Amino acid sequence: MIQAGAVVNAASLQVGQGLAPGSYVSIYGTGLSDSSRSANTSYLPVSLAGVSVSFDIQTKKISLPARLQFVSDGQVNVQIPWELQGETSASMKVSIGDSSTAIYTVPLQDYSPAAFEYAEASSGKLLAAALDAGSILLTSANPAKKGGTVQMFVNGLGPVEAAQASGEPAPSQSLVRTKLIPVVTVAGRRADVSFSGLAPGYIGLYQMNIVIPADSPSGIQPVVITANGVASKTTNLPIQ
Repeated sequence: MIQAGAVVNAASLQVGQGLAPGSYVSIYGTGLSDSSRSANTSYLPVSLAGVSVSFDIQTKKISLPARLQFVSDGQVNVQIPWELQGETSASMKVSIGDSSTAIYTVPLQDYSPAAFEYAEASSGKLLAAALDAGSILLTSANPAKKGGTVQMFVNGLGPVEAAQASGEPAPSQSLVRTKLIPVVTVAGRRADVSFSGLAPGYIGLYQMNIVIPADSPSGIQPVVITANGVASKTTNLPIQ
């Protein structure tokens, strides 16, 4: 069974105005899988531990499998098929063999930005999953430098310039950029975005390279990402 309101952006754990094709969603419920398993291949499979997830639009005769990243009794993580871009909703179900959940209507929109986060024990806060110029995780002990560039890892930044296959990694040899550059604010100050696109070699993971405004205050500061007018949940970055 899928819980009501429990198909959410895998980064923000919110539905917002809709969930973006090509991005990751988490499905919460009970009896969703007989075992816990994560995908361990270079691609995301359409079936994992006997579990599959489908997205359908009956009026358009569209039926597409989701690509699975993780399954367990209470949670399933999937990539929404890229092919659903431009649609406003789809009917979804989780299946184990011949047994399926009730149909769940998933709201869709092309942009659903949210930063992936981690819980920092020392500050007790959720911080954005971001790296410094040396590809070291930003923490309260390793804060971002003002005027420096950081890499943020994000969900739901929308359509990209080169068509992508669902469940397959973005190319490592060439950059795949988003069609629109998001607006990013750090402590209310607009940050320059030097790159916005898919993280090379990863599946459905977006990366933004942003320059921390030189006049940013120090400490843990709020960050908001806005893509095509859709604002993310506020996340946090430690600033030196």
